[in-house]
Amino acid sequence: MRIFALTTIAFWVMALGISCAAPKVRTPEELTQQRTCITQLENGDLIGAETACEICLEYNERSPECLNGLGMIWLSRGNEDKASTYFKRSVREDGNFSQARNNLGVLEFQRGNYDLASYHFESSVEVDPNYLDGRYNLALAYLRTGDKRRAQSYQKEVNEAEKQNMQLDATKFYLNISPSDKKYIERFYQKAEDEYRKIFQLHPEYAPAYRDLGVIMTYRAEMSEQENKRNQRVQEAEVLFNQCLVAQNDEKDCIANLAHLYLANARFEEALFYFSACLTLDPKHPVCREELQLAYQGIKIQSKSLSRYMSRLSKDENDPRGHYGLCVLLFDKNLPQLAQAECRRTLELDPNFCLASFRLAKYYEEISQPDRMEEYCRSFRSCPNNESHARELEECQGWIGTLESPETHTSNTTQNSSPSSLLRSANL
Repeated sequence: MRIFALTTIAFWVMALGISCAAPKVRTPEELTQQRTCITQLENGDLIGAETACEICLEYNERSPECLNGLGMIWLSRGNEDKASTYFKRSVREDGNFSQARNNLGVLEFQRGNYDLASYHFESSVEVDPNYLDGRYNLALAYLRTGDKRRAQSYQKEVNEAEKQNMQLDATKFYLNISPSDKKYIERFYQKAEDEYRKIFQLHPEYAPAYRDLGVIMTYRAEMSEQENKRNQRVQEAEVLFNQCLVAQNDEKDCIANLAHLYLANARFEEALFYFSACLTLDPKHPVCREELQLAYQGIKIQSKSLSRYMSRLSKDENDPRGHYGLCVLLFDKNLPQLAQAECRRTLELDPNFCLASFRLAKYYEEISQPDRMEEYCRSFRSCPNNESHARELEECQGWIGTLESPETHTSNTTQNSSPSSLLRSANL
């Protein structure tokens, strides 16, 4: 199955900052208006920000920060020409002001001029190698340059196939890209990768960098003719998307890309889990909504119960009964990590969904995690309207009774005592 990687989102943090490199001594009044301009910008008050920046320039008409601030204001209003004028003035006043150089790059990026954008981003990083906005934007400009040629190559291939009245093989059409195009694309993907890896070193918690490099690895997998090379790229992409989620567990584009990757590689249960997680964060996410159904179909479990839960979740992603049904099915398929997440999701949506607590207690009892088992057992026992679950109540009481027996609490055990029942395995 061909991998269709999700595109990354253009992301810039055009933060204002106080540069210490300008030669003129700042007055307290100038600095006060400068900070007010920055604060108002961050709060979205463009009129207040403009007023503060203009007063700042009355104190010092050469203030690079306030010139940059006015550029930001006009950029927010959609006047790129006026924004560019202020950014250029800011750079002239202080050549070491990275933010203004970065913002000039953003203007060119928005116009699709990736080469010129890269030049400005490079200059912002040369001034300050630790400047995250500039370095991330530089990597993204390289990625977009490769993407642009990749899209052009694909369209050229489609046009050629139409001329010959041929239909492209959807699993292989990237393999027909010319060697010169492949070389060009890979050159810019490699330049982007180099910058992303520098971000990992300087800002290891920055999730978008892991996401974007994961997308690059996915694209590389598409263009790999050798199966082992393709599999290696897929594994690298999976690791990167997971690292993104370690850095930011609610990064929905990482979740969507990871689900996408699993679907393309026929790992349907895992794809289903991550598509569900994606829709929990963004119920209207178009790709996750559409491909959730493909994951359901791929599982190929034909049963009335699955059909019922599939129907529930497709209509309402926040249906606790649907998530509980999926939890049970995933436990039955020996996918405990995914199953636990579904049962926990059930309890988030409905804390009084008694059986979800019992199913988690049962799992932790099976893997000898008594503390977790007791937690969910007691939750199940205190759940209202649980009288209809007499068998489950009896089981929970039996497990807790084992914990409360004197033999398991003695520190000076006899020869016949077994401490193994008190060992805790790693939390999953």
